[in-house]
Amino acid sequence: MTHLAHFLLAAHVSCSSGSQTASLPLVLVTPLVSAKGVSVVVGVPPTDNRNKKNSMGNAFEKAAICTGSRYLLDCWDSYIIQIDTENGSKFLDGLVTVMSR
Repeated sequence: MTHLAHFLLAAHVSCSSGSQTASLPLVLVTPLVSAKGVSVVVGVPPTDNRNKKNSMGNAFEKAAICTGSRYLLDCWDSYIIQIDTENGSKFLDGLVTVMSR
C-alpha cells in the first residue's frame, strides 16, 4: 500500500499544473478487508522532501489523540496506522489541524 501511495503522489505531481503540489504530502485511507469497521491510513511525505524522513507517523498519533479516535500502531513503520472507520472523518479533520500548525 505504501508503493501505491508513492505512485499516486508522483502521478498527481506530474499531472498537476500547480507548483505547490510537490510540497504537499498524501494521506491514503482504505478499508481493511480482514476486519470490519477498520481502515488503514498511510502517509507519504511530499516529493520535494529533501531529507526523505517520513514524519507522518507523529502527525497521525497527535491527530488521533487530540480527536479521541481509536487507533492501532501495529506496523513496523509509524506512518501506517489503523483507525476505526467510524472515526475517519474526525481523524482527518484533526490531521489537517495538526499539520497546519
